Amino acid sequence: KRREELHGYIRNSYLEGVARLVKSDTTLVTAKSRRARCALHVAVLFEHVGIITALVKANSSAVHVADNLGRTPLHYAMATIKVDKIAKILITSGALKTTKDVRMRSPSFFFIYKEEIQRLHEEESRLA
Repeated sequence: KRREELHGYIRNSYLEGVARLVKSDTTLVTAKSRRARCALHVAVLFEHVGIITALVKANSSAVHVADNLGRTPLHYAMATIKVDKIAKILITSGALKTTKDVRMRSPSFFFIYKEEIQRLHEEESRLA
């Protein structure tokens, strides 16, 4: 329930709510939704730089969490408009540029082929 509340706050750009929840329980940052996405995946999809920063400060291990297809938040970040800012935050926090998903695709694949990640954003937007 608290994980869903956190993801809802992220979808709606509510930084104060995010900060309050993760301060009380940092494991919420890495908890996965039914779609196997953690809070950092969702924040990256919505390109909320402030929220991304708050999440990695609270629990930097979130940069290594993989979704159901093995994609990390950095895989998602490569398909965003704010790729430079977001990727820098994630890599500085320990994200690996060489991590492969289940189809053996590295994050840089999604810099060229953005459609798959953009569909995930549309799916998350419908939940907002």
